[in-house]
Order: sequence, then structure tokens, then C-alpha cells
Amino acid sequence: MSGLERDLALFLQEHGESWHWLLRTASDLGPSRLLGVLLVLLYWCTDYRAMCRVWFAFLAGTWLTDLLKVSLRHPRPCWIDPDIRELAGSKGFGMPSGHVLVATTTWGELYRQRRRTRNGILLCGILLSVAISRIYLGVHSLSQTLAGAVAGACLLLVVSRIEAPVLGWFSRHPLPVRLGILLGISLVLTLISTALRLGAAPLPEAWEAAMPLSLHSACQSSGALLGFLGGYQILISLGHDDNARDWRSRGRRLLFAGTLLAILWLLRDHAPLRIPSLPEWAAPAWSYLLAAAGGLFIALAVPLAFHRLRW
Repeated sequence: MSGLERDLALFLQEHGESWHWLLRTASDLGPSRLLGVLLVLLYWCTDYRAMCRVWFAFLAGTWLTDLLKVSLRHPRPCWIDPDIRELAGSKGFGMPSGHVLVATTTWGELYRQRRRTRNGILLCGILLSVAISRIYLGVHSLSQTLAGAVAGACLLLVVSRIEAPVLGWFSRHPLPVRLGILLGISLVLTLISTALRLGAAPLPEAWEAAMPLSLHSACQSSGALLGFLGGYQILISLGHDDNARDWRSRGRRLLFAGTLLAILWLLRDHAPLRIPSLPEWAAPAWSYLLAAAGGLFIALAVPLAFHRLRW
């Protein structure tokens, strides 16, 4: 970390305390429970097809973040400079900033759906606020946030270039083959992340507590990718991917979705999602299956309920 980056972090922490709540909220515009809830609501209440692309950008950005962090193994500023306080309780390596990377892919894809000048200004404002908040919280340096933005933009660029030919090839296959392809991709992504962790050199002792090389995050992103995209493919094969017809239907969906998410939020906080008795090798598999089930629930189960209720 350069002297300029250190000075910037210390300056923001010294002068940003009165804006702490606002900066923490800005940080949640990256990967967070708040962003997840927003994406679920947009998928259920607006356009399934468009929001499926946004969800893919979100999940692909999450997986790429994990891949780059484990590959580069770069420390967070608060690990190496005692003057920089950690205000977010984040774990994992620092390069690149996952919040900025995922914000770039997610909000960038939303902008790609509706290319308007005001949306472009909003996108820049969101990315800048996320980057500043992560530096203020002491968990990323300036270079790490810039790397996140560049990596996210590159991912979006690649996806935009290959999307049409890949989807054209993919859609020509029957549903079982499409699901098999998605399963294969998901397992390959999981194996890549697993191989990187198993082949990693030992960490410095001072980093061990802050950086557990767990497989849970990699398995969750790969499992969610399978569950969500697979669920969407089943939904369109059934011909039940009908969006809300009017504002009344959207209101009903929003009321139902808000109540359901509130219940699930409470269950998440009070119900164990991991089985303590599982052997160490089986715990990541449980995370994978749980994430796949969650993706299937969001992409397929609830939309089928909306279709049945004629909302």
C-alpha cells in the first residue's frame, strides 16, 4: 500500500465518522443482504428475462471476486497498518474489492438494460460511493477498489460480446441438456475454486484469523448460479414466465414478496443453515445444495405461485 493510499484511508476515517451510517449504507450497494433483497424484488415484480441477466452478472461477479482474491492473496489495509481501523468486520483477501466488482457488474448490467444519461450518472455515483465507503471502512485501498471496477467492467464487456452467440447455441438444446450444461459449468467453477484453495501456500500467521480459506463462499456462488439459471430455464420451458400485467399485479407481488422475505430474513437469523455434525469435507457440499435450492426457489417456485394466482 502506497503512502498516498494510506493517507487517503486515514483522512476518510478521521473526517467520516459523522457520516458513518451513510457510508455503511453505501457499502451495502455492493454484495450485501440489502442488495440481494432488492434484486429478488426486481426479479419478481418487473421483468424476469431482464433481471435474469442482472442476476447472472451478480453471481458471476461474486464468483470472479472469490477467484481473484484467492489467486492474488493480497492483504487488506487494516491487516498491515495498525493505524487504519477495520470498521466493517470483513474477512477475505483485499484484492480486488469484491464490493466494487460486484457493484460494477450488477448495477452496470442494470444500466445496460436501460441506457439513459441519468442512469449512467447514477451508476457512476453508486460505484464512487461504494469505493469511498470501502476505503473509509479500512478494508480496501484505493488500488483495490480500482482493480474491482476494472475487473467488473471487463467481465461485463466479455459477457456483452459473447452473450448473443452463446445464448443462441444454448437455446437450441432441449431442457434436460440445458440443465446438464448448467450443472457441468457450476461443478467446473466449484472445482476451480477448490483447486486454488487446496494448492495455496500457507498464510502468514498474522493473517490466519482474518482469512480462513473456506470453500463455503465458492460453493455458494456456484450453487446459486445453477439453481437460479436452472430454475429460470424450467420457468420459460413451462411458458409461465409472465411478468406482472399492471401496477395492481405488481403491488400484490410486492406485498407478498415483502412479507415472504421478512419471514425468511427472521428464519435466517434464528435457524441454523449449517449442520454442525457434518464432516469437514461434506460441509461445502451442503452449502452448494443450500444455495442451489435458494436459487431455484427465487427463480422458479415463487414465479410459479404468481402464475397460479394470476398476478
